[in-house]
Amino acid sequence: MANVSTIFNGTETLPCSKEGIYRDLFEKRAYDAMPLIRYLRRFITENIPGTSKNLVELFAEKFSCNMAEFNTFKTAMFNLVKDGMFIEFTCLRLMGQQSLTIEENYWSAEMEQMLEIFEEQEITCNRVNNEMMTASASPRVTYNVMCIAVAGLIVYKLF
Repeated sequence: MANVSTIFNGTETLPCSKEGIYRDLFEKRAYDAMPLIRYLRRFITENIPGTSKNLVELFAEKFSCNMAEFNTFKTAMFNLVKDGMFIEFTCLRLMGQQSLTIEENYWSAEMEQMLEIFEEQEITCNRVNNEMMTASASPRVTYNVMCIAVAGLIVYKLF
C-alpha cells in the first residue's frame, strides 16, 4: 500500500506531495480551459448564429434596456473574463513562462473591445429609454420633471 507521499500511476509508484497533485490537476484543467477562456470576449460580442445581434444586444432587448439588469450582466461578464485571465496567467507562470507581456497586451485589447461593446449598448439603451420617456409624456410635462430626469442621468453616469 502506498503511503501519503506517493501515488500509483498504473505501472509504478511515484513520489509526490498533495501540493504537486493539485498543481498538476490545476495545470491540466487550466491548459484545457485556455482556448475557452480566450473565446469569452467573442462569445458575448459576436453575432449569434440565426440572429443579427450579439449576446449583449439580446440581453438588453430581453430586459427592455433595464440598466440595473444590464449592469449586473456587464459586471458578471467582466468578472468572468478577469477570472479567466487569472487562471491563464497562473497556469503560464506555473509552466515556467517568465514574461506575460504578450498575454497582458492580448487581454488589454480584449477588455477594451468588450468595454466598447457594452458602452455602445448603454448608449443605445439610454437613447431608447429617453425616446420611450418622451413618447409617453404628455405635452404638459413640466420643466421641473425634465430637470429631474436629466439630473438622474447625470447621477447615473457619475456612479
